Amino acid sequence: MSVRVSVLTDGMDLGTPTSTALHRAMGFRRWFVIGIILLNIFIAAIGVQSLWFGRARIVQQVQDTTGNLATLLEQSIADQALRIDLALLSIIDTLEQQLADGSWRDEGINQLLDRHLQRFPELNAFRASNAQGEVRWGKDVDTAKPASYADRPFFSSHRDHPGERLIMSEPLVGRVSNIWLISFSRSYRNPDGSFAGVVVAALPIGHFTDMLAQLQLGPHGSAVIRHENYSLATRF
Repeated sequence: MSVRVSVLTDGMDLGTPTSTALHRAMGFRRWFVIGIILLNIFIAAIGVQSLWFGRARIVQQVQDTTGNLATLLEQSIADQALRIDLALLSIIDTLEQQLADGSWRDEGINQLLDRHLQRFPELNAFRASNAQGEVRWGKDVDTAKPASYADRPFFSSHRDHPGERLIMSEPLVGRVSNIWLISFSRSYRNPDGSFAGVVVAALPIGHFTDMLAQLQLGPHGSAVIRHENYSLATRF
């Protein structure tokens, strides 16, 4: 006959761990690991959200800054165009007055154009043509072999509608200067209102490039000025 002695406390055998205690320990560890994972996911989500909102703020700031720069540049060009147009109107008033009172003199016209050019160092020249499109007056003009505006679109538009508006051309190569430029032009009229010719202010493309070069655009930034029909004027 054998005798087995066991000592029990609260229904637990102190000699070996029970399956219940083991399961409790494993369950605690499992939930602890899950909690750590969830906490890491939560922290990562906060970080991603912070980066997203930070990126959105930066993008908005860049858009606002570039928009303001474009607006300022556009206003600067518009102000410059207005000044050039006022100069053209002043020249035309003088030419039409000289035609009306018979005081038209080639030397006087050249002096008039040169005097206005001194006020616009960014311009290549003020030049004027006759009704046939021959460029007769202004800087570097060869009266013995004059260049012609007759086939230029702005010339035919002025001829068909004399005295009506300022025309700003697409980028073109000047017939006298042989450089890329944009022309601002208006027509002047005879005393009877008929077309007498055009006056042109020649603005080199390089002037716009110099304006864009002053912008702080960063290593990957760029700026483009285009004509109203979207043809490229200049890029930096």
